[in-house]
Amino acid sequence: MPKLSKRDHRAKVSASEARRRKEVALARIREIEAAKAEGRFVDIADVEQVFGQHIATARSRLLGIPTSAAPELALEMNPAKVEAILKRHIYEALTELASGAAIVGEATQK
Repeated sequence: MPKLSKRDHRAKVSASEARRRKEVALARIREIEAAKAEGRFVDIADVEQVFGQHIATARSRLLGIPTSAAPELALEMNPAKVEAILKRHIYEALTELASGAAIVGEATQK
């Protein structure tokens, strides 16, 4: 067997490294495919879409608080009662958002 030059030896190492990288990449692809098949894989685009819907719903619900609280607040002069009314409206909105009811309701309206 002929002796390899330094250049040929580097090329052989590079080919070996290329094979190793290919095997690592193929293994990673198989892991992703298995995760998809098992339902453990989440597509980032789907996550972004759902997260965006959640943020839009939260924004809409929170911006609606002044409108829903205004009739009660207009009649109230006691700062403690005003605070209690606002807290009640905020907690109602947060509870609705946490339960997912607002998001489900919004999705059925589309």
